[in-house]
Amino acid sequence: MRATDYMKPLTILDPIHAESAPMQTENAAASKATQWALLEAMSVLELAQRLRNVEVEDEVHQQKSQFFMELTKMREHWRVRKTGDHIYGDLGYRIFGSKYNPRELFDITRISLPPGTSIDANTTVLQEGDLPEEGCPYLNRSLREMMVAQECTRWIESRAHKPQFLLEKLIIVASHYSLVEMARKTLEEFMTVTRDPQVHWRWLRCSPISSQFMVVLTNRNFDYVVGKVTYYIRVSADSMCLISKDGHSMECYRDANQLMYALKYMACTFSVTSISTLGKVMWFYQLLHANMNATDEHGRPAPTLYMLNPDATMEVFIRFGIDRDPLIQVRKFQGAIKYDEQVHVPFTTLNYARLKGSTLCKKMDNLFAAFRDIDD
Repeated sequence: MRATDYMKPLTILDPIHAESAPMQTENAAASKATQWALLEAMSVLELAQRLRNVEVEDEVHQQKSQFFMELTKMREHWRVRKTGDHIYGDLGYRIFGSKYNPRELFDITRISLPPGTSIDANTTVLQEGDLPEEGCPYLNRSLREMMVAQECTRWIESRAHKPQFLLEKLIIVASHYSLVEMARKTLEEFMTVTRDPQVHWRWLRCSPISSQFMVVLTNRNFDYVVGKVTYYIRVSADSMCLISKDGHSMECYRDANQLMYALKYMACTFSVTSISTLGKVMWFYQLLHANMNATDEHGRPAPTLYMLNPDATMEVFIRFGIDRDPLIQVRKFQGAIKYDEQVHVPFTTLNYARLKGSTLCKKMDNLFAAFRDIDD
């Protein structure tokens, strides 16, 4: 069957493809022509862009050259350079590029000889070699060293610390010793007269002319709540100074009473901080204000504290004074009336000595507990 001629496959031309062949040839030619036109246009644009960039670079180069030319003209100082036996001046203002620009250099030459140079018979031309030295070389060198040492010593002595006489040193040490004894006795007296808060002190540094004490104030049985505070007393040969932990200082000079007054004032400020912390942390009182710079009617320092209980039904006002018990006043919060009428409602002053407790923090702890849930 395969040997039959009419059963063998024959390749014939498809009439549809035969008709579309000329059309495909025209489309291919048009596509190639478009591609050639685009490539030619792109080459023209690239050439134009390169030429434009050259013009921009040339303009930038001209501006840079003009800038350096102006700097060269504006420069008033020129430096002398020497290469071998040739001396020339440099007007360049360059920090990069060529080290020596020939356009910015000029020669330095002698246009005339000094008067009498050519006819002076005593003029000797310097010849290369060792300079002649008169006298002993060792003594000459020693003389030069002594002269330099003398000049240097004169300047060093003018800036050096002037030595003190033995009497002056003894006076400084004695003055410092007297102030240290004064500060120590003042601290011991302060510990004796101050029961609340508790006072502890110890030596922090001790030297013949500078010493320092550390003073710690704490509240007994309440240090876990209100913490402690540390002060420093710096004693020099001239004065005493009480310094807080945050860097504030109080100069006490050479006055023991002023140092005692400063310690008592610091105890008052520590009491303000302790009571405010106790009320907020333990009993959730609201702090309305705490004024460390307040004064009493006589102008003496008297820090104040103003707090409100959690139910906003009772106000507590405390004023701390030096060498006297704290002033504690309470008042019911008048929330239903206007503020102008509320101001005229008087406070009730409590007897500090009759409050329950042996310390300030214990008394205020009981007071805060009593006024915490009070109703209208």
